[in-house]
Amino acid sequence: MKLTTKPEHIKFAVLTNTINSYGRSLLFNLCKQGFYPDCVIIEDHNAVTKRFYQFYRKNGFKEFFLETCSKLLKTNHISTYPSISKTIEEDDIPVFNVNNHNNKECEEILKGRSINLILLGGTRIIRKNIFEIPRYGTLNAHPGLLYKYRGLDVMYWALKNNDDPVVSLHYVNEGIDLGRIIYKQRVDRNRFSNINRLEEEADRLSSELMIKAISELDSKRRLTTIKSNDDNSSKLYKRMKYNEKREIRQKYNAKSSH
Repeated sequence: MKLTTKPEHIKFAVLTNTINSYGRSLLFNLCKQGFYPDCVIIEDHNAVTKRFYQFYRKNGFKEFFLETCSKLLKTNHISTYPSISKTIEEDDIPVFNVNNHNNKECEEILKGRSINLILLGGTRIIRKNIFEIPRYGTLNAHPGLLYKYRGLDVMYWALKNNDDPVVSLHYVNEGIDLGRIIYKQRVDRNRFSNINRLEEEADRLSSELMIKAISELDSKRRLTTIKSNDDNSSKLYKRMKYNEKREIRQKYNAKSSH
C-alpha cells in the first residue's frame, strides 16, 4: 500500500499531455511527496498533432520546424523526471485518454469520479464546462508574473525586459491568465548557468506551489488570493519567434557562464 499525504476529502485530477515537460515534472513531484492524483487525464497524440498542424498553418514551415525541435529537445532534456506513462504505472494511478480536455468525455470522467480539484499540467485553454466542475476550483501554474506577463513564452519576454521570471499560481477562469492569484514565487535567474536549468527550476517551483495549495486546502478548506483581476488591461504576450528566443538564450547563457 502506497503512503499518501494527500487530504482524504480532496479528490484531484491532473490534466496534461505526453509531450509537455512540465506535465512530467508536476506528476513526478506530486507523487514523490505522496500527493497521488485520483486520476490523470491525457489529451491523446492526435489532438496534439492537430495543434502542431495549426501552428504550422499559422507560422510557416521554418518556424514550425524550429519550434517543434526545440520542444522535443526540451522534453527529452529533462531526464530528471520519468515519462508520464512510467510514473502512472509505478504509482498505479488511473489514467484516461481523451481527444480534447474540453469535450464531453472529459467532463463525464471528472463528474463520474467526483473530482473536486483540477491541476493543469500544460494544456490547451480550458473551457468553462471543465474548470467549473470541481468544488475547489481549477489551478494553473503560470511561468510569468501576473498580471504583467500573460500569454505565451513569458519567461523569455521577462528576460528580454531584464525582469526575473516569476511563477504565479492562479485559479482558471474564462480569461487568459486572468484568474485570481494564489501565490507568486520569484525565480532567481542569477543562480542558473543556462535557460534549461532556469526552466527546470520554474517547473519545480510550479509543482511546489501546487502541493502548497493542496496542503492549504486541507487545513483551511479554501485558498486565500492575493489580488483580484477582472479586466483585460494587462498585456497579453504572443508566441516569441524562434530566432528571437535563440538570441535571448545565447545572451543569457553567455552572461551566466562568466
